[in-house]
Amino acid sequence: MSLNDSVEMQAFCVEFKRLNAQYKSVEARLKYVKEQIKTISKGRKIISEGVQVDSYEKKGTIDYKKIPIIKEMHEDETIESYRKKPSVVVRITVIGDAK
Repeated sequence: MSLNDSVEMQAFCVEFKRLNAQYKSVEARLKYVKEQIKTISKGRKIISEGVQVDSYEKKGTIDYKKIPIIKEMHEDETIESYRKKPSVVVRITVIGDAK
């Protein structure tokens, strides 16, 4: 029996699909409610029912590709020496309507 066929793996995958469907439904409703709160608050600081709404401006990102000295480097070792260590990401997705 492969790991894919184990009863434990199957049970967790079934539970994952059920919880994922619930999450997507809640996530969609949460997005709608957040948009309504943003609209109603009109950028003002609001505190209601234990929820605080603040509006603030973030600085824009820097387009490093447009900085002349960096344009000249063309992804060579100089730029790579500043890159942080890679991370490993595990993604779990529901594929189609598989049961």
